[in-house]
Amino acid sequence: MTSENHINEALEILAALGFPKGQLNERSALTLLALLEIKPAESWDLAKSPLLGITPIMDFMKQQYGKLRI
Repeated sequence: MTSENHINEALEILAALGFPKGQLNERSALTLLALLEIKPAESWDLAKSPLLGITPIMDFMKQQYGKLRI
């Protein structure tokens, strides 16, 4: 599984949940991945539910998906 695959799958999940078009973007997808703590090489069945604030979410995006600013 690649990070791009995870991002695209996260976007599909957000769309299925009824998120508005304005929120169907890479930032929202990466936020979902961070909130579930899904790393690029991990499968969705390893999802967790850690309590994360904004800074840890941004750190996760940077460390796991190489996204500095979105």
